[in-house]
Amino acid sequence: DVPSTGKRLIRLEYIEPYLGSASLMKSWEISAEEPITLTASESVIEGSDITEQNYDAYVCDASGIFRLDYEGMPYTDNRSMEYMRNADGRISSTQVVRYNKKSAEFSWEYNADGCLTQILATNGVKCSLGYTNGNLTSFRTMTFEYDDPSLVNSQYAANVVWGYMATDLFAFGDPFIFFPYLLGWYRMDSVVLPTAILLPDPDPAVTTPKTCPLTYVFDEDGYVVEMSWKNGSTPCKVTYIYE
Repeated sequence: DVPSTGKRLIRLEYIEPYLGSASLMKSWEISAEEPITLTASESVIEGSDITEQNYDAYVCDASGIFRLDYEGMPYTDNRSMEYMRNADGRISSTQVVRYNKKSAEFSWEYNADGCLTQILATNGVKCSLGYTNGNLTSFRTMTFEYDDPSLVNSQYAANVVWGYMATDLFAFGDPFIFFPYLLGWYRMDSVVLPTAILLPDPDPAVTTPKTCPLTYVFDEDGYVVEMSWKNGSTPCKVTYIYE
């Protein structure tokens, strides 16, 4: 749960160039009113107008399972998601069902500080996270640099690295990892804000990763509300919306 003195993250938006002058926006959103509703969407934006939008909506039923209530994405697979939680509220395991047939089970592992380190599928690792000096420094093939100890977010804000990680998984249409973060069902803390992302070069012959410096916009309460970078010449941005 979010402390009473803090804000709650309710929506994350990722924006990148699309076709011509258009932009592509992808988002996660939570409505905490009963029943809890989680929405993943993709929108094409021209100027201030949304010209195309697709979304999936998951609703938590009486048994605590998130079931697909509206399907608009082409890669949804009619899935439902069930989360088993420990006494402290953290996720211990997950079951994902596609087309009403059990398709995958996952176990969630944490370090001594209570931060997520691995999600393990029955057939191997789904994803792993690494921490150094209290900062989230690695996820999949990405590495995050922390070179400015004075660069900090609000103590109640979401981890901005989580926002970047979510953009990486948008392409997979795989919401089961990221929705529970919006609900506060697991942690992935960082003491300070990262100053850069190191990404593998698309050319396999190049072994040195690309360094993409990060810039931030803060609100009046010290929360990061925008994180931006360039992947080569492509400008990218994640927006964090709180209530």
